[in-house]
Amino acid sequence: MARGVNQKIRLLYLMRIMLERTDDEHGLTLEEITAALAEYGIEAERKTLYDDIETLQIFGIDIDKRKGKTMRYHVASRGFELPELKLLVDAVQSSKFITHKKSNELMAHAYSKLYNIPSTGLRFFTVYGPAGRPDMAYFGFTNKLVKGETIKIFNYGNCKRDFTFVDDIVEGVVRIMQHAPEKQNGEDGLPIPPYKVYNIGNNSPENLLDFVTILQEELVRAGVLPKDYDFEAHKELVPMQPGDVPVTYADTTPLEQDFGFKPNTSLREGLRRFAEWYARYYNN
Repeated sequence: MARGVNQKIRLLYLMRIMLERTDDEHGLTLEEITAALAEYGIEAERKTLYDDIETLQIFGIDIDKRKGKTMRYHVASRGFELPELKLLVDAVQSSKFITHKKSNELMAHAYSKLYNIPSTGLRFFTVYGPAGRPDMAYFGFTNKLVKGETIKIFNYGNCKRDFTFVDDIVEGVVRIMQHAPEKQNGEDGLPIPPYKVYNIGNNSPENLLDFVTILQEELVRAGVLPKDYDFEAHKELVPMQPGDVPVTYADTTPLEQDFGFKPNTSLREGLRRFAEWYARYYNN
């Protein structure tokens, strides 16, 4: 496991230990903290613990120390609820995808709750369009078809993706930027975290084979490929690649409710605009 991920896990377990096992009357020595971390299979040196405790203090965890025969550390006040903390730990321990994306959302939610900071997360679904990333499938397919190379279509073309045209992504971002989540209190008088996550996707998964067929047709129409191009000779249907998923689907209900917006560019229109841009950019 990467060093950065190890550090995250150690920090989160340290936070769990301090919240679960300490209070104003009960502290832990560094030796006891080391032993507690070892219960989770985590090793830590004295200097590392000093640094980790300081990091948690910077993050907002009120860790105090009390001198006696030995120095003891305890949490003086509590910002996290234990279920949230456990969710954070589980997220970081999960797959690479969740570690990099889902845990970011969880940490943003934690900050929103601790400091009442309005925080908005955005999830983009299979963005495509002019001037896109060359490593995306539709762009890579186009480059290979132009060169007369064979393209591989995974899961024999039976994958579905919620393809979203770039203009719809931009429109969604612009609308969401106009209004941050509102600060408000719950029935108990305590602040409700001003935190929102919005999916920006077309809300209509399309079959990958249909996507590639429309792409080829629009490339021919735009003059990128010749009219007699033999598409069947340049495609290869192959099994699902490891770690992939058969379907992605964006639930845009919160986006529609809060901002009255839903991406609606059709696959045909979006790929036509991409093909026309590709012809202008690479043929001029």
